[in-house]
Amino acid sequence: MQARERLIETFKAKITKRRNGEEVSDDFLQSMLQKDSYPPNEKLDDEEIVDNLLTLIIAGQSTTAAAIMWCVCENKQVQDKLREEQLQILRKKPAGALLKYEDLMSMSYGSKEMQKPYSYIPFGSGPRTCLGINMAKVTMLVFMHRLTSGYTWTVDDEDLSLERKAHIPRLRSGCPITLTRLDNTSMTNS
Repeated sequence: MQARERLIETFKAKITKRRNGEEVSDDFLQSMLQKDSYPPNEKLDDEEIVDNLLTLIIAGQSTTAAAIMWCVCENKQVQDKLREEQLQILRKKPAGALLKYEDLMSMSYGSKEMQKPYSYIPFGSGPRTCLGINMAKVTMLVFMHRLTSGYTWTVDDEDLSLERKAHIPRLRSGCPITLTRLDNTSMTNS
């Protein structure tokens, strides 16, 4: 709940700045604010705009989580290859440095594993492809980087059967895992 409240506060501050002309951007928020030129009965109030922004951010959460779950449940060889790729990225960066977009684009193995054709299609395809697919893939790469460069894991319940009536494909067990923190010396720069 605290995260939701922080998002709402952030959105409200952004809306106020945009309405006061302090900043302008070519984005979804700006397009909703531009409805102000519409007749009064068609304008969006701040609460409606905040609700739309929350939906935009939160709606993709379950598909992204489901896709990550599938990656986490991959076999040990995949986990080891992903980890080595991520540790190579860390070795090239100063200690404590954040990931940059270029780092994400250099994740050839991680990207390949998340895009195996026909193995799992979490974002649909064709005219019904998820609009947030690119944001979700970046989120997944960042998450997988943090997970594989900092931890090893074991899947506690190897039941890979799907829940029958789930809106989004998910494992019946929920994919419980046990995390073990990697020794920090394996993450130091060479």
